[in-house]
Amino acid sequence: IWGNHARNVLAVRVDASFGSGHWYEGGGIYRSVWLQRRPPIHLAQHGVFLSPEGTGKAATVAAEVVGDGAKGTNVSFTLVDDADGREVASCSAGTVSHGESFLSSCSITPHNISLWSIQSPKLYRLQAQLSAPGSDSANVTVAFRTTKWDGQTGFYLNGKQMKLRGFSHHNSFAGIGVAIPARINLFKVQTTRALGGNVWRTSHNPYVSHLYELTDRTGVLVWDENRDYGPKYVQEMGDMVKQHRNHPSIIVWSLCNEYECEQSQDETGFQFRAAALAQDPTRPLTANGNLDKSGTPSVNGKIKIEVQGFSHSNNGTFEKFHSGQFSNVPTVLSECCSCTASNQRLPFASRGVPECLRNQNS
Repeated sequence: IWGNHARNVLAVRVDASFGSGHWYEGGGIYRSVWLQRRPPIHLAQHGVFLSPEGTGKAATVAAEVVGDGAKGTNVSFTLVDDADGREVASCSAGTVSHGESFLSSCSITPHNISLWSIQSPKLYRLQAQLSAPGSDSANVTVAFRTTKWDGQTGFYLNGKQMKLRGFSHHNSFAGIGVAIPARINLFKVQTTRALGGNVWRTSHNPYVSHLYELTDRTGVLVWDENRDYGPKYVQEMGDMVKQHRNHPSIIVWSLCNEYECEQSQDETGFQFRAAALAQDPTRPLTANGNLDKSGTPSVNGKIKIEVQGFSHSNNGTFEKFHSGQFSNVPTVLSECCSCTASNQRLPFASRGVPECLRNQNS
């Protein structure tokens, strides 16, 4: 803010005239925007991190500190039970140089930890407190759980094999558009669970922050997806991962979707992979793609991704993929089953319910 008594105007303009993707994306400012005032030495935005991957018996907490004089600043970390505020672990550490900022990290040994699961989504809060003047602090929701992806047997949560059943949710709702309030997203999360679903794919862009808070608290897993894919969007991938990495519900980072996966330069995948892993090295990468004529997936043929997603593909696609060099890569039917007709004699017979479910129920 400039001037002791000057009037300051902050103007934000969004130009949505470029059009939309191959789905309805809306336009304008349809999510909350905050202007934050921080002390000269402060915690970086989304700079506090505790990976949910693990049993919770031991963990590393970290905080990024920015500002002149941040070197040597001490950060105190306290982990408390989200339900009753009981302290379960604490530690403190000074900062060391980390690029243009400073990093403080230390190890904690929590007591009597319960794992986050679909049936019992147990949460904790990590509090970070700076010792610098101004006493900047942060409070983030965290949890502990283990995940495993296997090319032959599928997905495991906390050592138990489970089937992923869910929906590719677009960021829109009938009669509302894309400015979706938290109450509507809560309805969608609850309906997902009521229908037997356990996973939410953010098709095809990062979601509003309250959605991830809802999935954390209701025990719904998340396939978190980036929007644009290309050399000039690398930072957006890293920003998405940094912003969402504390959420235990997120189990995989998706680089791109369908058409976007096919229009990049070869080096894009390497840059996106590096950007994601720099912020969170604990989760696998994926993409919702298709096979080309040679049987090579649009992304996995260029760089390594740990989990391969397929869009509107039948059983033969998976068999072909696993018959070659990708035999040990886990696969997900990440978009499918637009089954619209119960009568096979109607137009679009390939999307008739019986055949559609039979061919796309991999």
